[in-house]
Amino acid sequence: MAHVDLKKEHDDLSDRDYARIREVSYAAYITDLTTNRTEQRRFELRLSKEPIHVYLIEDDMRAPGMPLFFYVSTFYADGSPAECDVEISETDVSETPGVRRHESYLRTVKTNRYGVAKVNGVVIAPGQRPLRGGDDIELSLTARDRQRRVGHHAERIWFNLADSIHVETDKALYRPGEPIEVDVASIGRKDVKLFVDVLQDLKLIRSQTVLLSGGLGRIVLPYSADFKGSVTVFAYGYLSGPDFVVGARTVLYPQNHELKLDLRMNHSDYRPGQEASADFQITAPTEGRRKRAGRERRRQGRGRARPHRCRFRRSVRIRQIV
Repeated sequence: MAHVDLKKEHDDLSDRDYARIREVSYAAYITDLTTNRTEQRRFELRLSKEPIHVYLIEDDMRAPGMPLFFYVSTFYADGSPAECDVEISETDVSETPGVRRHESYLRTVKTNRYGVAKVNGVVIAPGQRPLRGGDDIELSLTARDRQRRVGHHAERIWFNLADSIHVETDKALYRPGEPIEVDVASIGRKDVKLFVDVLQDLKLIRSQTVLLSGGLGRIVLPYSADFKGSVTVFAYGYLSGPDFVVGARTVLYPQNHELKLDLRMNHSDYRPGQEASADFQITAPTEGRRKRAGRERRRQGRGRARPHRCRFRRSVRIRQIV
């Protein structure tokens, strides 16, 4: 058994703000005293600042006074997902270097078994001065699992200079028949009316308006037979300035585009040169194709046998269904 002193490597990792892990490479040698032969084995040791690593995946659309939408993910040092309670707080950086204000608690979220949590509509309260485009804040995240292991992370959030619109849906995947609940958020407190278009593969399905009160608005899009595959919701209009602003969100109504073939042979084993017959059933993804497949099944029969080259390096005779 060998003991490796990693204090120097840990101190070097601690001096790096953004780095969370470090791989240290080593080589072990063993010599056979009878033959004087030496074998080598290389391996790596992973150093980690904390037991849990916390990550924040932020949205590109950010404007002062607008709610924040982002994802939080938590993982252990070996890369496996960590199911945790994550406390989110705001820490404003004061204008005086080295001086920070107290943290303001925002909310607590729970990551699922995949180590992911979605955070919607976090409102940043104005501090001593109102936030403007180009300003930034700092979010502090503290994760704890059931074994009381802890992880910390601080993320700097920068706000855009221009107006922006954020479109959010109640989920990303929908079943046929389910409506889409849409939340639209924008900067500003005055009432504003925006246009909402729904497109499916660049085809306009529906167009309507949504009224934003206090920067927030909600609409429900009833299900349509055109809701299939990729469906995109656009919200657009004029906000506080003369610029035309657009926000979008894409959801999926998954479809099965594959033909399914169920093939059944009359025997499990065949002798070389023996004829074989097969029954097959085709299931198509759409209703029309299913009907046609049904007619094909009714017309199925036995045809003449012809040689067919198999993958097992021998020829067998199989009766082909036509």
